Amino acid sequence: MYKVATAGLLAAGLIGLIVTAAWREIHPGKTGALLQMSEPVVPQRPALSVEEENYASSLWPIHLGVKQNAVKMTFAGMAYKLGDIPRATFRERIRPLPRIFAISLAQAEQLHVPTSMRQTHSAYLKAVGLYRNAARKMLDANEENRAGEMLGAHELSTTAASLILEVGEALWPGEYKPN
Repeated sequence: MYKVATAGLLAAGLIGLIVTAAWREIHPGKTGALLQMSEPVVPQRPALSVEEENYASSLWPIHLGVKQNAVKMTFAGMAYKLGDIPRATFRERIRPLPRIFAISLAQAEQLHVPTSMRQTHSAYLKAVGLYRNAARKMLDANEENRAGEMLGAHELSTTAASLILEVGEALWPGEYKPN
């Protein structure tokens, strides 16, 4: 007797659930309106012009090198600060970076920059210059065994990274960011 009653209640419950689901599907009412309103509105960025796209494409190989060398500098600084590498190894890793950043800076300065990208380009040049100065400061502090001055180099590098991220988001949205 209990089995029949339980099976009947279960069947009635399932039928009720199906009817309710069908009703909501046909008449969305407030639930559908709330779902539609809760979807985030993502503003569309205007597409880059041909000239802007050419600029972004020309800057890309320079940007890859800058990004890679900035990561090298960061890891060398961290390894040195944590005591994982001696001063000499740190110096070997950092020594080529000021020159490499200077070359990247010179290459970026040679690019044709559309009027609409001048501010972005200026920020990029500033960032690369800050990376170059941070590497120099790291070397100077290391050569003269002034570990306390590494903090100043870190601040320069952090400011440069922020600028690079802003420029990267403007030119290459969605680019993988290692930091």
